[in-house]
Amino acid sequence: MKELFQVLILSPFEIFLFTLFVLIKDFGLAILLFSVILRLLLLPISLLQLIEENKLKKIKKRLDEETKNTKDLIKKAELINNIYKEEKFNPFKNIFFQLLVIPVYLGAVVSILNILKKISNPYFINLMNLAKPNIPLGVIVIALNFYYAFKQPPESRKILFFILGLISIIILTIPSALLLYFLVNLLFVFLERKIFERYLVKPVIQSIKIDNP
Repeated sequence: MKELFQVLILSPFEIFLFTLFVLIKDFGLAILLFSVILRLLLLPISLLQLIEENKLKKIKKRLDEETKNTKDLIKKAELINNIYKEEKFNPFKNIFFQLLVIPVYLGAVVSILNILKKISNPYFINLMNLAKPNIPLGVIVIALNFYYAFKQPPESRKILFFILGLISIIILTIPSALLLYFLVNLLFVFLERKIFERYLVKPVIQSIKIDNP
């Protein structure tokens, strides 16, 4: 598995990132371009994941109503399974999409760290040493993560806030090269969700309202 990861993901990513650095001669700009290209390549998977998340949001109210008085875990599981079948929702799809992109994100992080060790001028527009932590950039990344967590359903917020609280110190101590990568990913997540909601979800809702006055 390690060899497969090295051949299929890590080596191509490292070659691509280093090529960008050689062409641009600025490691920060190379990371930004590398991150944007990866997000664009993953856009179809992100869209499918958002579609599955939206399906779950739509049936959550029904799940809560029909299972709230059921204490028997087996019966509750059967009710949930029946609702999933009626709504044609497969919970494993979203899990599959999430697992599918993990090697890509991991490959990107490891590639950035590996290239960082090989170059002597890891700077972003000659101002930021990307081999060192950057507190202001780290604070921005942490703040955006908390904002993202706040936008999640109430039942998910507590665990997300707890995890973010634990890793916030780590974020402030990692090389700022990784912070740039995380920042681009976070901004893309916000942008993708905004576009998805505006151009895919709202038109469907408006269409339903017109058809059912």
